[in-house]
Formats: sequence, C-alpha cells, structure tokens
Amino acid sequence: MIIVQGEVYLEEWHIAILKKESEIVRKRYHAVARTLVSDIIRITRQDAADMIDRSKRQLQRVVKRFREEGIAGLRFKSRKPCNSPSKTPNDVEKEIVEVRKATGFGSEQLANIVNESLNVVQQHRYDQKYRISKTTAYNILARHSLVDAEKKLIKEYKSFERDESNELLQAAYKISWSTNTYYGR
Repeated sequence: MIIVQGEVYLEEWHIAILKKESEIVRKRYHAVARTLVSDIIRITRQDAADMIDRSKRQLQRVVKRFREEGIAGLRFKSRKPCNSPSKTPNDVEKEIVEVRKATGFGSEQLANIVNESLNVVQQHRYDQKYRISKTTAYNILARHSLVDAEKKLIKEYKSFERDESNELLQAAYKISWSTNTYYGR
C-alpha cells in the first residue's frame, strides 16, 4: 500500500499506469483500493460505491473484475454480444452481393433468386428452411454500399410570419338585412 497526495495505491507501478487512464478508471481504482487496504484507512463497500456513484452490488462486480483482470478490468467493456444467432449467414450475404454485381437486380428480385437457390442447394445446411426477405436483401446491399440507403425526408414547415404587424388581416363579416315589417291595426 502506497499513499501519494492523499490517494491510496496498492502497488507502486499502478501510479504510472493510472496517469494514462480516464478519470472514471481512476475513480474506480481508488474506490476499490480503499476497500482492499488494511484496517487503518479502509472504507466500507457502501462508502466506496457512493464514491463512484454506483450501487454496492455494482461495486462488488468491479472489485471482482479488478481481482481477475487488474486495472484493465476497471475500464468500460463493450456490451456487444459474442454471437448473433439471427444474423444472416456470411455465405448468403456473399451470394446476394455476387448476384447483385452480376445482374444489377433490385432487392425483391435478389431475395427471390437467393431463396430459390437456398431451397435447392443449401437446404441441408440449415435445420429449417432459411428464407430472406426483400428488406433483408436491401439492408445487405446498403451495408455493402451497393445502394444508397434512403434518408427520411424532413418536412419543412412554412412560417406565416409577416414583416409588419397587421400586414395580413383576415376578417369574417356577416351582414344581415332584415325587413322591418309593420303590421298595424
């Protein structure tokens, strides 16, 4: 344990590494270090969790990652999944791109052609019949820059402001002519 300028470090070489890290990693490190040091300057896990604005449970996860991975475990990790089971298989994507380059067909025709070939040739590769939609074909073409992805048009609204007040006046008048008939006796 080393104390430098009021901050607790577990190892001397951590000081140099933490200078290059982000503020969040340094905060996490100091919270974890204060929970792992000796009784003299140790703080409770709840106080350490408050230091990094997280719950006690989240702090416990950070401490576990620090013990397993070191300072690298204090960095943010990607939440991207390791696999995507619903992703279109690479061989199907390649086939769509090849057919597009060879024929120049649109997404609906490509989907029909590729679905026919999947039913005939590649049915044994998949447990169920694998079909792609025209939207999937379009998205694959857009991902490979073979079509321009359509942009939503933002409708511009006309402003009805005028340069001078009362420049445009609208009024509705109702004129009624009544005949006053005198019925005398």
